[in-house]
Amino acid sequence: LVGARLGWAPGPWMAYVLGGYRWASLDPNPELDIADVDTNGWVLGGGIEVLLGNGWFAGLEYLASLDAGEKVEGINVDVSEHSGKVRVGFKF
Repeated sequence: LVGARLGWAPGPWMAYVLGGYRWASLDPNPELDIADVDTNGWVLGGGIEVLLGNGWFAGLEYLASLDAGEKVEGINVDVSEHSGKVRVGFKF
């Protein structure tokens, strides 16, 4: 994944959007004689982080990994996914 995050922080919280390029190399079925698949696509998402005080912060993030679509031996391979994160951290 190669990407960037752009945010806006009007106070003790920050909203952001993110995007980038992603790739994956897959072995569809090791038991069959099918070639490895290299897929390409885009990542789009957004989130929010909130300062909790004394160096602590919390955040929520949504990420959509969108596949450009590949065909291997006549089979469509789609590795698109949607994910979410909840995180708590401490900044030194």
